[in-house]
Amino acid sequence: MRKFVRFGFQLISSSLLFCACDLSNGIKVAHIDNDEGEKNDSVEQVEEEDELQLFEETPLPKAADELFDDFFFNFVSNPKFQNSRVVFPLKVKGEEENNPLTSEEWNNENIFTSQEFYTTIYEREDELELKKDTSVNTVNVEWIHLNERKIDKYKFCRIDGVWKLTEVDKLSMDETPNGSFLDFYCRFSSDSVFQRENIADPLPFNIPITEEVGDMTDDEMTDTGTEELTPDEWFELAKEMPLPKNVLVNIEYGQAYFSENVKHLLVQGVSNGLFVKYTFRKYGEWQLVEIEN
Repeated sequence: MRKFVRFGFQLISSSLLFCACDLSNGIKVAHIDNDEGEKNDSVEQVEEEDELQLFEETPLPKAADELFDDFFFNFVSNPKFQNSRVVFPLKVKGEEENNPLTSEEWNNENIFTSQEFYTTIYEREDELELKKDTSVNTVNVEWIHLNERKIDKYKFCRIDGVWKLTEVDKLSMDETPNGSFLDFYCRFSSDSVFQRENIADPLPFNIPITEEVGDMTDDEMTDTGTEELTPDEWFELAKEMPLPKNVLVNIEYGQAYFSENVKHLLVQGVSNGLFVKYTFRKYGEWQLVEIEN
């Protein structure tokens, strides 16, 4: 395996390891058999629980409501804060009965706190800048159930400077302009034979240049290099960087979907620094044509 691919493995593996550590909520496990060790562990756990309670009770700084991503990190990681930012009873559209969700029902069915990765589907590079646009006041988070071809769209609105979840819209994949791509992606992410048939050969993989890191300047560290992967090398890389399957969670900041020929899929970790972009193009059939780390 060539140098860029090796670096890709190291970077992604360390990101995933960081994710695993982060999800532990900082609880330390000490393998000490004596009473003193158990006592110290108890003290540490109490202190950590006190810190967690303090975090839950601390109001979110006003600046954290300027960008949706800053708000959303707190929304998915703090159940108490999350409950305060849902408008109850929560409107549910698209079902026969359209029954609103109560606070208790929301807490019982809550799926946001269990998600480790989120994605953004977009078509034009400049649309990614919408993530940084403080004038954006409406964002949709699509929970896409690929196998069932169903979408739960959660609508967030910034009301008086504060982000809140205001309603849920239940759709079929036929009702979204990304339906054709999502049908392809469902099979692509779960069928290795189909996946091999629908990747570019060679497959460009853009990653940071890593030679002589200790002697590199900040400007040099931003340079990227391109490695061309064979199908076998792609499958080896995919073990360390698996594609999301079964469910995609797509954040819509306002990007428009018009093209039938190109889709970018950006996969981001909740709090682990993982950031990978997959580019798909349609040449009769959709095809993975480029990866960028």
